[in-house]
Amino acid sequence: MSTAQLKKHLHEYIDNADERLLHLLYGMFQADMQKSDWWDTLHPNLQASMDKAITQLDKGEGRPHEEVMQDFRSKYRK
Repeated sequence: MSTAQLKKHLHEYIDNADERLLHLLYGMFQADMQKSDWWDTLHPNLQASMDKAITQLDKGEGRPHEEVMQDFRSKYRK
């Protein structure tokens, strides 16, 4: 579908949309126009925890996912 066809179809949908759909579309457009980074919307405690985890990974202090899963399986599968 070409861009012109897509725009035409969207205009038709909007012209016939109910109030609920209009609010959903408006919210999507508003979110798309915001240039803020998702990181900035996180709680500061979560940002700090993630920063700490990234630092640990950079130092090689992480464990592979499969290793962690094996530990959980051996501990909880009884």
